[in-house]
Amino acid sequence: MTFLITANNPNITRSIVIKSTYATAVEDMRLPPPLPARFIPWLALNLTGYLAAVQMMKKVYIHRYKEWM
Repeated sequence: MTFLITANNPNITRSIVIKSTYATAVEDMRLPPPLPARFIPWLALNLTGYLAAVQMMKKVYIHRYKEWM
């Protein structure tokens, strides 16, 4: 489910890729310093937690109002 949300919202993926790679040169931004190796698992954990929380809140909303938005 998390993969589907990320795949359907390319802004998350695009912002991570542009801000953390050499694609910044295309966007006329400074090249970032290299990220520490522990950043990627931290980022993955935070994104997974955020997307799981959103899914839980959607279920609560649907249970309460019997429809999605």
